Amino acid sequence: MRKFIVTVLATISTFCMQAQLNLDSLKKEFNQMPGDTATIRLILNKSKEYRRKNLDAFLLINKVAEEKAIQSGDGYFIASTSLNVGIAYIDMSNSVEASVYFLKAKEMAEKINNGELNLKVTAAIGSMYHINHETTKALEYYTKALAISIQMDNKLIKANMLANIGGIYYEKSESKNPFEKKEALIKAISYCKQAVNLAMELRDTSKMLNQMNNLSMMYSDTQEYDSAYYYLTSVKKLIDEKPDSKALCLYYGNMARLAREEKKIDQAILYYKTAIGFAKELNAPEWIFENYLALAQTYEDAGDNKNALENYKKYLAIRDSSISEENFAKAADIQNQYQREKKDKELLQKDLELKTASAKRNRLLLLLISSLTVLSLLGIFSFLLIRSIKARKKAYTELENRNEEIKEQALQLSRQARLIAKFQSQMNPHFTFNALHNIYGLVIGNENEKAVTQIQSLAGLMRKTLTNSVKEEITIEEEMDYLQKYIDFEQAAAPAKFDFTIEVDAALENALIPPMMIQPFIENAIKHAELDKVKNPFIKIFIQKEKDLMKLIIEDNGKGLDKENINITKLSHSMSIIKSRLELLFQGKNNAEVDGLLTVKSLPETTAGTTIKFYLPLAYSY
Repeated sequence: MRKFIVTVLATISTFCMQAQLNLDSLKKEFNQMPGDTATIRLILNKSKEYRRKNLDAFLLINKVAEEKAIQSGDGYFIASTSLNVGIAYIDMSNSVEASVYFLKAKEMAEKINNGELNLKVTAAIGSMYHINHETTKALEYYTKALAISIQMDNKLIKANMLANIGGIYYEKSESKNPFEKKEALIKAISYCKQAVNLAMELRDTSKMLNQMNNLSMMYSDTQEYDSAYYYLTSVKKLIDEKPDSKALCLYYGNMARLAREEKKIDQAILYYKTAIGFAKELNAPEWIFENYLALAQTYEDAGDNKNALENYKKYLAIRDSSISEENFAKAADIQNQYQREKKDKELLQKDLELKTASAKRNRLLLLLISSLTVLSLLGIFSFLLIRSIKARKKAYTELENRNEEIKEQALQLSRQARLIAKFQSQMNPHFTFNALHNIYGLVIGNENEKAVTQIQSLAGLMRKTLTNSVKEEITIEEEMDYLQKYIDFEQAAAPAKFDFTIEVDAALENALIPPMMIQPFIENAIKHAELDKVKNPFIKIFIQKEKDLMKLIIEDNGKGLDKENINITKLSHSMSIIKSRLELLFQGKNNAEVDGLLTVKSLPETTAGTTIKFYLPLAYSY
């Protein structure tokens, strides 16, 4: 079997180098290959070689691979092959077909929960919109892909998305509105700088060269010539280490542009001529005629109309030639497509004729068989009809029961929402009572200045508390800011200072958390742990990601709790509210599972103080 596969792949290589391609023969060869995942993987790896060489072959290989993947039921390969087919259609400028296959790939990637494939598809959709000049949609999908790549720590795609977003903002900088132009350039430079830094980290010389050349153009547009020259100098150093004709062409074109901006006409002319030389070496007509046009304009700036006219004629000649070649290529593509469609029609006609002949031969036999089976079919039909009526009655009954269940679930969700609001509102007076009690102590002790400061801090805290209390969720950053304000308030009245630290996993940077979930535990530690009686007192908070949950740990090195008081149902009123909120957040889990989501450990189980650990559902702000 392996020998057979190798032979077919060798046939592909020969096939793709021929001038006239026999797609039907190649498809027949592929269809004879087995449909196991090892073969599909081999086909996909081989197809990568032909994306740049032969798009027809690349498209055909991946379509056949997709059929085999669907037959095998392997979701990963179905998504991968659909993605490749979509990419092929993008290269063929067929966005309609590309969008169909990208949608199939995205649905399958989400179904099998494959983040890497979902990331690639999202980036590819962004490229499709970018190519079609739908920059708003392109920016939307590039931004989504950037967020996913950051979450997955995929630095390669992150660098690509930063560069692509920077490119879109650079296109937007062509706006005639000065304010919009400046704002777009600032964003473009910011994203391209990040792309350069990441390319340097990845040691990707090609990306570094492209983005540094782009940055030099952007800084030239902002008339920050020192920065433009800085990046061009960096480009030259990289090219000296590893020569690259494409990068050299862009480098000298940018150098010429800068020289022209600074009225250094002789240098600009020399640089443009050098850039044209490299463009010819690369056989890149568009770069050739663009540099000829810029050279003509530079001669015109110098008042040399003779050379300006001569180079403008060269620009027109090469541009018109390029357009003619492009039109010829398009015509050839149309002709090839016509030939393929013609051949497909001929094959369909032959297939139809064969089917017609076969139908005539079998018609009499079918007539005899049908006559004998009519009575049997009538009996079967009657049986199926009776069973169908019974099934429908059963289905209607089940549907009515399901409707009742849905109504009950809706009522339950409504009750849960009201309970959550009730629990949050109960937290506010509990905290306020303790705070006012502290201030009352300061006033009785004639510490008026400290009391005034505490009242001001309390006003800020109350404002923040009231703001958060109407929200179901807030960001980790908002929660950290609130807790720090609360600690500052408590520290001012505490008999002894203590260290307070919060450590948050980088993966939870944009995570959301219900408000007032952490503060009650800190308040209990401050009020009951007797931190003033221990050496180097501290309260520490750790917010971590564990599988698909957010884990929160609150530690102190106070006196701890008695063993008999660790039962969570016997803790403070505020902590019992927290447990009730957890039961609502994890609706559907049994009591044992919910109890395991909030644990309290104290001496002698911990080395010192009390450790509280609980879990929350993981959600993000994007």
